Amino acid sequence: MKSKKRLLPALMVFVVAFCCVLLAGCTRNPADIEILSGEIVCEVNDKDIQPDWSSVKAKVTFEDGTQETVNGEDLVFSHVDVSTVGQKTVQVGYKEGSFRKDIVVYVVESTTIKATVNAYNGTYDGASHLAVDVQGTLAGDTIMYKLEGNSTWVQTCPQLKDAGETTVMVKITREHCPDFEKTVTATVAKKSLTIKGKTYTKTY
Repeated sequence: MKSKKRLLPALMVFVVAFCCVLLAGCTRNPADIEILSGEIVCEVNDKDIQPDWSSVKAKVTFEDGTQETVNGEDLVFSHVDVSTVGQKTVQVGYKEGSFRKDIVVYVVESTTIKATVNAYNGTYDGASHLAVDVQGTLAGDTIMYKLEGNSTWVQTCPQLKDAGETTVMVKITREHCPDFEKTVTATVAKKSLTIKGKTYTKTY
């Protein structure tokens, strides 16, 4: 009976140690986190609205060499200062373990280019006119133009003089934003010429 009592504490120690080993084997500690979803961009605001982390995808590498692709819901992000425009450093971690890694978040004035492109529409007057008028761009935006049939984008807006229709493609680029593209048709209408004396009208 006494020998059984002496074995009981030793058995308990063994069980506890075995459970600890099992738990250690089940817990995977992250060793690296790689963002797969590209740049993380959010708009500047004074309401402390944080980026949409749910759209983030990342590859987590664990200390045991295994890897797992996870979504933003499985990651932990530190607070981002969204009150000013610029490049901000954020710490990201995985729900398991205390590992943290610095990543970059871009705070911009606008995450979309909200521009309008108006094509010229007038009557022939012998003068040259800009084919399009672009409004709604921000400082730092790049506006490029291309006529139908051309393969090269240029930063000089094409000008129209002769009567006819011209198809113009416009592209606006902004850092950390998707490109904006729109195609419009500019028109120079023919002008009617009236010669007095004999009633005679000619269109050219």
